Amino acid sequence: MPLPVWPAGLPLVEFSRQPISPFQRTEMDSGRSRHRRHSRVYPIHAPVSFVLDGDQYDAYQRFCSIDLNGYAGWFLMAINGPGGLKLRKVRWLLPVPREERIPGDLWRVSGQLETMSDA
Repeated sequence: MPLPVWPAGLPLVEFSRQPISPFQRTEMDSGRSRHRRHSRVYPIHAPVSFVLDGDQYDAYQRFCSIDLNGYAGWFLMAINGPGGLKLRKVRWLLPVPREERIPGDLWRVSGQLETMSDA
């Protein structure tokens, strides 16, 4: 089954990247600790925030509830990173994104996405 794609009518998110270390550190009883790479691909966490109007918020809710099985599934989103703007596999991290109503009949959605590094 193909991964769902972030709906075209919703904004692309601006975010900062926080790579999670791919290294494992083991403390030794004596001598120096060992430091080794545990995987070639590692997770990258990205805090995101975007503002939606009423129609966009409804589309976002349908996408997350139905296509992502209640925020649990992976999906494809165009993200600007190394190699430029391209579709990347991402998912919401827990807790689910905060959805806050703001003046002007708008919604601010804030949360954290997880994607994987390019190997």
